[in-house]
Amino acid sequence: MAEVRSLYDAIVRAKVKEDQCTNFLLWLLKRLPSDILITICDIAELSVTHIDSPFAFRVQPILCDSRPDGLISLSDTQYLIIETKRFANCFNRDQFLNHLNGGHLEFGNENVWCLFLSGDEKIPDELSVIKGKHHGHVGFISWKALLTLIRSHRDSSGTSEKDKLIIDEFLEFAKHYQLGKVISMNAAEIKEFMDVYPTVIKYEEVIYDKFNSLLGGITDRITIDSDEKVELYKDEVVSESPCLFRGLSIDGWHTLCSAYVFCDMNIQKIGVILVGYQDDKDKDKFIPMWNETVKNKYMKDSTLVALRWVGHNDDEYAIKAGYFKTVESTSGKSFSPDKISEFEESFYWGYVYDFDANKVDTYPELIPRAFQDLIENFLI
Repeated sequence: MAEVRSLYDAIVRAKVKEDQCTNFLLWLLKRLPSDILITICDIAELSVTHIDSPFAFRVQPILCDSRPDGLISLSDTQYLIIETKRFANCFNRDQFLNHLNGGHLEFGNENVWCLFLSGDEKIPDELSVIKGKHHGHVGFISWKALLTLIRSHRDSSGTSEKDKLIIDEFLEFAKHYQLGKVISMNAAEIKEFMDVYPTVIKYEEVIYDKFNSLLGGITDRITIDSDEKVELYKDEVVSESPCLFRGLSIDGWHTLCSAYVFCDMNIQKIGVILVGYQDDKDKDKFIPMWNETVKNKYMKDSTLVALRWVGHNDDEYAIKAGYFKTVESTSGKSFSPDKISEFEESFYWGYVYDFDANKVDTYPELIPRAFQDLIENFLI
């Protein structure tokens, strides 16, 4: 595929993830001011000072013995070759030199610049050597630096609403593909992973069954002790996630899904929490109630914590799926969730404990008791 006329061309028609990333990026950059691309080149230490606007580009073009990820026409005679890698430690010296030499043969040495974009934090050593031999014509930029630049442009006062919209879409795409997240392993870390991996595979299914059974026993106990005031919201178990949870419906609560019992194997927490809100409609209903009566009760119990939901890939703990995150410095405090940015989309509060494998048998007693305390204090 050589031409990208739409996002459909950029993403759907491209089958390789790295191609999708390059295609979407070039499609976006063509629609933004050319100063953005010039700044990218400046960060990469490329001697590019002028770009025709709007510039033309091709993706996966065929050069002499080479097929780079992208080719930008800086002018009628000058070109920028782009090679991208999603993650760190993926630089291929021979591949990059083929792109550079292919560009030289087709366009002339002085008319070609070559940019490497990857998840590396700093320029790979082999690329640094090549860069030294082609001063100003070979450069590097990390996904992290590039995304920081794009976010900065998005938040600047002069950016149009149209540009903000397409930048937001690209940033969501980048988050999905973990662009800018530096995930690398040294030899010791590789060995450590290989040592434990057979054990993980052996017990993974068993441990999920164990924790699902634990949550099932806890929610059964809660519903039995509630005199029919609480029932399972739905059998909502995220079996592929490290954070397993079940929802509960409480008679008289302001939301249909009223509480969660959860166990997070990744951050090693177990708890029971009440739902403040999970959407704007419930938020508008809940905030006045919280400010009028609930926050004073919350403030008096310093063992209570406030939480929000972190979506898939939103931080380093949500690589596989989302989870409930405790927001620090809220215990024992008086606050309104709508005034705190972390609670913009969701708000929960309740009791959360460090998970201790030696205390597994105590949780079917501890968690229902904690739930009962929440109901007695906060049933609105």
